[in-house]
Amino acid sequence: MAPVDRFDFAFSRVLSWPLALIGVTPWTAHVDVTDEDLTVRFGPWSLTTPRSNVEGASVTGPYLAFHVLGPHVSLADRGVTFGTSWRRGVCVRFREPVPAALPTGLLKHPAVTVTVEDPDALVALLERMSVGVPGEGDELYRVVGAVPDVTPVAIPPRRSAPRPASRTPRGRTAGTTTSARGRRPAGAGAPALDEHPTPADMPKHTDTEKVPGVTPPPDEGLPGPDSDY
Repeated sequence: MAPVDRFDFAFSRVLSWPLALIGVTPWTAHVDVTDEDLTVRFGPWSLTTPRSNVEGASVTGPYLAFHVLGPHVSLADRGVTFGTSWRRGVCVRFREPVPAALPTGLLKHPAVTVTVEDPDALVALLERMSVGVPGEGDELYRVVGAVPDVTPVAIPPRRSAPRPASRTPRGRTAGTTTSARGRRPAGAGAPALDEHPTPADMPKHTDTEKVPGVTPPPDEGLPGPDSDY
């Protein structure tokens, strides 16, 4: 025998006596859930449907007292309510309407509201159980959020720029470069001196010092350091 989860109705003290007059008491009102069926008994009224016919469930309430007193059929959507309290309840939605309020199935209901003592537990049980016919995809659990259809884009690997090859011009020493304005060693901060410097390139000397390799100008008859007085 399949295990049965039973949920009792929450009876309000104000509504308990009128409900007892129509045969609805804590001993004759409950909701039974199995892996195969969902059954609601409410005194002389009852509702039974396969578990695969349950589309969803949610906690509702509070209600107006005259809307939940006994069996009540909504004129807007033909949903049936089996109420014993105005505080909270569970609205169970069906895939196919189910008869309950009227005998011989003259009126079918797309949903039923039951005011059980633990509505959160009933919703949790109905929501986590399988839904639909096995093998058709309906037995999967409800997905919290839709997975976006995103096509992955391949990112090419980053390539580093190739280093230029070190080439040495023919007839030149490696490690030197030639500019358009003159030839100088690579990295030198000052221009290179010519092989034959001019007097202007030589350091300055005193008037009495002889500069090697330079012919002194004529002294024009003036006495020099080597002349006798």
